[in-house]
Amino acid sequence: SSGIVDSLRRYHATGYVGRGFKELGISPVLCQAAEDVFGVATPTPLQRNIVSSILSPRRDVIVRQETGSGKTFAMMLSLLTLALESRSSKVLSGVPFSIMMVPNRELALQINEWSTKLLQAAATLASGSGSGRIPLPCQAMQPFVSGIPFEDRQTDTVTKFGMPGIVVGTPRRLHELFVELGNTASSRVFRLAQPIEWLVVDEVDQILRLPGKYASKRQQELRRRKPKPGQIVIEYLVSDRLRDKPRNGGKRPPHLIFSSATANQDLRKFIRRVGWMQTMTPSGWPKVLSTNRSAATTPSLITHSCLVIQPDGSVHNLQPERLPGTTESTGPESAAIREMGTVAGPDESLDNDPLLSKELSERDGKGESLLPIEPGADKDQWVQILGEAVASIIEAETAGSQLPSAAPTSCLVFTRSGTSVQYLLSALRERLIMCHDLMARFVDPHHSVQAHSTKGNNTSVGVSTAGSGKNDSSTTCRVYVTTEQIARGIDIPNVSLVIVLDTPESTASYIHMAGRTGRFGRPGKVVTVIPAGHRGLQESRMRGLYKHINASVTRLEYID
Repeated sequence: SSGIVDSLRRYHATGYVGRGFKELGISPVLCQAAEDVFGVATPTPLQRNIVSSILSPRRDVIVRQETGSGKTFAMMLSLLTLALESRSSKVLSGVPFSIMMVPNRELALQINEWSTKLLQAAATLASGSGSGRIPLPCQAMQPFVSGIPFEDRQTDTVTKFGMPGIVVGTPRRLHELFVELGNTASSRVFRLAQPIEWLVVDEVDQILRLPGKYASKRQQELRRRKPKPGQIVIEYLVSDRLRDKPRNGGKRPPHLIFSSATANQDLRKFIRRVGWMQTMTPSGWPKVLSTNRSAATTPSLITHSCLVIQPDGSVHNLQPERLPGTTESTGPESAAIREMGTVAGPDESLDNDPLLSKELSERDGKGESLLPIEPGADKDQWVQILGEAVASIIEAETAGSQLPSAAPTSCLVFTRSGTSVQYLLSALRERLIMCHDLMARFVDPHHSVQAHSTKGNNTSVGVSTAGSGKNDSSTTCRVYVTTEQIARGIDIPNVSLVIVLDTPESTASYIHMAGRTGRFGRPGKVVTVIPAGHRGLQESRMRGLYKHINASVTRLEYID
């Protein structure tokens, strides 16, 4: 993937002077490989903190920083250093020393792609310098994800080479392998012969999916009785089951690194209560690595816009206040809406989520989704309206750029998890938008979208604008359609435009979707498309969200 690579290059080109990766303890051969393959030599301030926490001194921490700060890359680089140097003998003998848990298959595959490129380059450098043997990529790191072709490949690789030094996997797959299998033949193949030394959980809030602030007692009790697979895996790995002696007299539990751009106070309270972390602050709280005061932030160079679709299909920019002709209610609903405008402090930024207010939750249940906005309206017709809106935005953003370099190079379209991605893809293709399911880019190795180059620019996959009817390399960009769950944490190359369909489920959800652009100082644009809704409720929610993250709303001049 070249997105994080190009972004890190941009950061390095700013002339920042500080300790390089090598001075922090990253393997010299990996440092050279990172510079040769990715053009990256200088860590960001947060990356320096992460590397130091993993290599020396070792401590349990929660990493919280805005999206696109290089958290995952730094954690991977640190673990690979341990695999190549201090743990090389263990890695070569097929004994895992660390597990990296990520929320989705696509992110696991992307991390494996990065590590494979680094290790291949490192092996070439090591053979030329005579510095020793470098473990094969499958020995140093291997992804463990669900899906028949992936599972068969995992079994074959582990049978041939043994377990990798670094296991990268999704919660459900790790749960199947290490918790559910018991004493089956498969469990003997995927066994953990020794306690692991590191457990890294990326996007921890997405993996744990704790009950919301306004969850009922029944919902909280159900969640307690039926924890998510990721929580079960963490508890299993930090328990005494894999140790020869009890924790207080035996081997240390694994060091823990929990990472998320939206690690809020409720999450920290939960981690404190369950007692997973061994190193805490003097006040008894988990240590947080962050250069931001608040978790409710998006990259600074992102512009935010919002379009509202009326029942008749017309579109207008989100108005700063209530639409003319509407009356101001004084009931509890309107009070909840007014409270949305409060900008929260650093510790409560995601805990007082304006999209999760108690009054609105009680009124709407799970909230209005982006389905037909009139009773009895045709759902297929509504998908066509969405397709037309997205196509028009892409066409306007592309055609409106005065310079080809200012046009969007990649566009990511988010739809709700319950909405069919395939329906939206069909609607866009009917309008000459050559788009792709983001999942296919990671699942199908023969997918028509070309692999992104790590050095230089490769030819774009054509996306013809809605009015052109043909591909024009100067006005084309890659368009991917996905959901937040699939794209969580993934680095998509050169995304300069994000389109969010529907009111986000939460502020954290919006932050992660918006954070696919504007990474490492690059400019980006996020356009949210919402239905008019009942009594302007959806518009009020969006106004509250923007105030909550302290973001101004940019009017799109090509609308109205």
